[in-house]
Amino acid sequence: MAGTIRRLTALGFILLFLITFAYRAEALNAGCEMVRVRETGLQTKKEPLPPLLPLPDNDQSWALGIFMPLSGEYVAIAQRWQQGFALGISRAAAGRSFKWHLLLTDSAEISPEIALKHFKDDHATIILGPIQSKLAQPTALAALQNDLPLILLAPQPELAELGEMIFQHFLSAANQAREIARFIEQREEKEEKKVALLHPDNDFGLDFAKAFLKAWPEGTSTPTKISTYDPAATDFSLALTALQAPNPADPEVPEYIFTTLVIADFYPRLRLLAPQLSFHNLDQCQLYGTRGGNDSRLESEAGSSLEGAIFFDLDLNLPKPPPEADNYRVLYLKTYGEEPSIYDAYAYDTITILNQARAIISCGQAAGLAQALRRLPPLQLATGATTLSASGEFAKRLSPIIFRNRVRHNLQSNDGVSGH
Repeated sequence: MAGTIRRLTALGFILLFLITFAYRAEALNAGCEMVRVRETGLQTKKEPLPPLLPLPDNDQSWALGIFMPLSGEYVAIAQRWQQGFALGISRAAAGRSFKWHLLLTDSAEISPEIALKHFKDDHATIILGPIQSKLAQPTALAALQNDLPLILLAPQPELAELGEMIFQHFLSAANQAREIARFIEQREEKEEKKVALLHPDNDFGLDFAKAFLKAWPEGTSTPTKISTYDPAATDFSLALTALQAPNPADPEVPEYIFTTLVIADFYPRLRLLAPQLSFHNLDQCQLYGTRGGNDSRLESEAGSSLEGAIFFDLDLNLPKPPPEADNYRVLYLKTYGEEPSIYDAYAYDTITILNQARAIISCGQAAGLAQALRRLPPLQLATGATTLSASGEFAKRLSPIIFRNRVRHNLQSNDGVSGH
């Protein structure tokens, strides 16, 4: 086991990264799309939370089981996660907050079933990971089998419904869909609620569409048209034509029964798709995009086809981030000499969440981490306002960003917005 499970104290973990950071991993795009294999036959029956005994006060007994790739194709992303964990722990240590003993296991080499058993044997208090979506479900099931609390770091919040000890903390397609629907529903312009959705025929797009359809309050407008396209496509004519409605006055002139178009995709495809909107007479629609569309390349590459488009993203990625996010950005840049990413920010916030849970335990309001996590109030974190849902998802309140005059701006609630 010496080659697969590495035990590091919090201090040793931090020093390891500070010493070895001379090796610069390739820059990670915050819009990187994580590919996953869709699972089937998921059972979402909730299991009751088992009785929890008070945890000992000895800091060495508070062990974090970190289950993520220490080798293989995801190692650069995992390094970002680990740097965020290290920064969160060092920040807490500087404030004389809680300490953690870390247990690292390579998810690229060890199966979830074996890894979780070893974490149990090593008295891990809670498991963090994996970041590979294809391992999320077997890890959740193994955690339940071993009575271990788990915070999944992959974008699959539906797995948190498996039991009261399963949580999820990474931005999902469903979270983004709910936030965009909420914003559109609250807009004053009633006409804007005539909405269409365009998305790729992949897991991200399908998950987004499912959540988007469910997000509208009962009795309100729901999307009037939905169209999909091949993620590998460069010509989107068929998908855009599918959004049209029959025009009895002139069959040759396309007609649309919506005024708002939501495009759920990442910037590389959005950049190809947007110029084709004008050809199909869709350039007058108010466009909305997901976090993956809010890319710094917008300001140097995008033209008038995306003028006025509104994107939704984490506070960290706002043109003018709020203090909590800006402070994290400065701290990460000072520590590691590079801009932060969504991965390290989520890792840092995960440590903050756990420290808040331990504070609840210290006050005698919970007997263990799973119970304490369920009792957390809304938190303002580097990634934004965070609230734990009843199902166990740490959901984010996303902020709107408008692309105007080739520059991205924070969209304030009192900003007027029009199409083109």
